[in-house]
Amino acid sequence: MLYVLGAAAVGVIAYAWLSSAEQSAMNSYHSSARRLSREIEQRQGQLNSYRQANQAARDYYKHIDLHHNSVLTANEAFALYDAQKQMLTMLNQRIDGFVKQIIALKKQRDVAKGAKKAEIRQQLNVIRGFFQEAKLERANMKQQKETLLFELRELNKKTRELKLYIRDNCGKKGRDWYQRGLERRSA
Repeated sequence: MLYVLGAAAVGVIAYAWLSSAEQSAMNSYHSSARRLSREIEQRQGQLNSYRQANQAARDYYKHIDLHHNSVLTANEAFALYDAQKQMLTMLNQRIDGFVKQIIALKKQRDVAKGAKKAEIRQQLNVIRGFFQEAKLERANMKQQKETLLFELRELNKKTRELKLYIRDNCGKKGRDWYQRGLERRSA
């Protein structure tokens, strides 16, 4: 018999229907998502204010440092996006498994008699509960994936704008830096 473990400490949710490896991956994903969400918000704020804060100084080194940090944040966000796709695949497989279990249990229930039929009904209720939890988690994950994709696109757009700003407003150093970036990409 399977039991729902419910919410654990530190905002980690444990699902009885996940294997320990899947649960570990899910917890790691949620932890990374929370940390990265804060980092993206911070980076977007920096990208929004780089022009006002350094307009007079045209501080080349601060700008390229911000660009580098933005690229690193975007790379982490993309890795998390890939992890979300894997988590969704795992959840879809679990949901498909629950559907198959429910169908099999319904067939068994239809031919069972007495106490065995009541036991199968109880198992069905547990599996249906797991099925609903998995569907809810999948819906939440899809929403998080869409939000992350939007944030990632915004971060990439602002990082691109910063790159062009460095090229256009940081003199010869900025133009040289931009050109080296183009050469690295074409190599």
